[in-house]
Amino acid sequence: MLDDKDRIFTNLYGFQDWGPKGAMARGDWDNTAGLMARGQDAIIDEIKASGLRGRGGAGFPTGMKWSFMPKEPKPGKPNFLVINADESEPGSCKDREIIRHDPHKLIEGALIAGFAMRARAAYIYIRGEFIREAETLFAAVRQAYDAGLLVAERETADYFETVAKGRDAKLACNWVMGDLFGALNKRGIDIAQSPVKAGDLGALLDLISDNTISGRIAKDVFAEMMESGKSASAIVEEKGLRQVTDTGAIEAAVDAVLAKEQASVADYRAGKTKLLGFFVGQVMKATGGKANPGLVNELLKKKLGG
Repeated sequence: MLDDKDRIFTNLYGFQDWGPKGAMARGDWDNTAGLMARGQDAIIDEIKASGLRGRGGAGFPTGMKWSFMPKEPKPGKPNFLVINADESEPGSCKDREIIRHDPHKLIEGALIAGFAMRARAAYIYIRGEFIREAETLFAAVRQAYDAGLLVAERETADYFETVAKGRDAKLACNWVMGDLFGALNKRGIDIAQSPVKAGDLGALLDLISDNTISGRIAKDVFAEMMESGKSASAIVEEKGLRQVTDTGAIEAAVDAVLAKEQASVADYRAGKTKLLGFFVGQVMKATGGKANPGLVNELLKKKLGG
């Protein structure tokens, strides 16, 4: 078994401080600027010489994989570093323990690796349910900026904190890391140039949480926000997108769908219960996506069970 001094991550059990002071005591952020000053190719050569290998990558050494990145990214086709921390292997938990207890080593590693690969940005992919881990990672990024360890823009950390404040952190994380970053990447802009400001995205999430609009409609509203810069509430009112919660109106739509799809109703009652999703989709289509999904499911199950 390895001694702790020989491990890369030496605080997996969280016995020590995960903040910058504890991280520096474990050797993190130790002349990082000097290391990067050696140059991108020198860093890659050093990693090659170390023999370091990751868990995947068809068995390629880490340094070799880094060297595959184009040394001169083409205009409009920048390099990106994506770190997979979603724990896709059954029974694994190392990724979340690293984020919880050794986040600064991950951040410093992303900085050095991204620099060596000539990446425009680094993204750390985290499962949506890793709410506390995401909060810790964002806090560690802010600590690194506050301590002067990172000197680039810190808009992302500020943006997320504004969106998540007083709201469902998991929902906020999913929208910032998924919908927002996806839209920004398609446009080739960074978060500072986003047409949708943090407060506006937070207001959109409020409309989802209070059932003013459904999650599906929220996607359309967000797309319009990116294009027009308008607020979520203004778009919802202009386009009449408020969610239908009137049971009578939804029930009428359900009855119309079931009357039209008699063959599928018979199949459902014969045991093909997966057809429920089909019926939900038809009702949502009939109501322009504005019916409350919970009520739709409840009414369908009640009527199909009869």
